[in-house]
Order: sequence, then C-alpha cells, then structure tokens
Amino acid sequence: MPNRAAFFVAGGEQVGSFHFNSPIDSIKEGAMKVMVRSIMKVVPGKMAEAMELEQKHMATASRVLGISPRCYRPVSGDFMNTIIYESEWDSLAAFEAHPEKMMAEPEMQALFPKLEAVTESYVAEFYTPMP
Repeated sequence: MPNRAAFFVAGGEQVGSFHFNSPIDSIKEGAMKVMVRSIMKVVPGKMAEAMELEQKHMATASRVLGISPRCYRPVSGDFMNTIIYESEWDSLAAFEAHPEKMMAEPEMQALFPKLEAVTESYVAEFYTPMP
C-alpha cells in the first residue's frame, strides 16, 4: 500500500511531495533502523547549482534533524546528472516525520522551490540492516 510524505510551507500550502511504497511490514516505529538512499536526477546543465543547493539542504538537515547525510555524485558513466544522498533513521516513522520539521525552517521554505527547479526526478529507496 503506498505511503505518502509531503513537504509543506507555512500556512499549509504544499510546495512539493514524494511518494514511496513500503511493502515491508516489519518497518514500524521503533522496529528497526532504516537507511534511505535518495536518487536525484538533475536537469541537464544545472548540476553545479544543484550541488550547491544540496549542500545547503544537507547542512539544514544536520542542524534541524540531527542526522549526518552523505552526498555522492558520479565520476563516470551515463548518470552524470545525478546526486545520491544517504541518511540513516531510527525508524521509518522518524523518516516520515522529517518533512514537517524541515519545512518549519524558513531557510528550507526558501530552498525547496529552488531544489525543485533543478530536479528532473527523485526516487527514494529504503533499506534495513541484514540480520
């Protein structure tokens, strides 16, 4: 069953959203840690701008959420307009709660439309530790 996480600005106006499916019933609040791998395809010609914006996004996430996301970019291949970032969460519920916390920040409210403008597509993958 699809789940939905959405970003909102002050006053409740939605500025963007992403959807993800979570078929793993065991990923419940407090059940286990989750690693989220986000794959952002950047509009051609906008990679430098996207990397600068993503650095600001990651700094805000570190400050507001207390996480330490890691960002990667390709060095070869067919995916040169791609930014990958990974973050670890105590639970899927913690991940689902983060958009509201982030969008309460004025700097993120200003940053998100700029990120959307340089983003061609976005996919989130969810992983749990192997037993």
